[in-house]
Amino acid sequence: SSATKDKDKFDISLLFEPVQKEKAEQILKKINLLTTRGLTECWPVPPESGWAMAKAIKKDSQKYETAFQAKWVGGFSQKGERDKDEMQLCFGRNCKVSTFLDNEEFKETFKELYSPILESLINI
Repeated sequence: SSATKDKDKFDISLLFEPVQKEKAEQILKKINLLTTRGLTECWPVPPESGWAMAKAIKKDSQKYETAFQAKWVGGFSQKGERDKDEMQLCFGRNCKVSTFLDNEEFKETFKELYSPILESLINI
């Protein structure tokens, strides 16, 4: 049936430009340092909320805080990332958005992690 065929069809959701080898090596070194630090302390950028913020920056830099908050806190029909056990373990219960957005370590880590991704991202 056509329904069976359609479920096996995939579309490209993100497209990236290739990164030059030298630049890729620099990026990997930075990420390695970040992940090493993450082995002894909580990673300062929540993954789902951070990605939502990065996508918002790529689309419209004025709405990135709103995108982060929507993913972190959740909404009417969506549970927030802050409600996950691992996020509560790292950041406590009901951790506020300002805990991240007003924090220099968060800003720096976010920049180091997502800038290379956003620079090479062609579509979103």
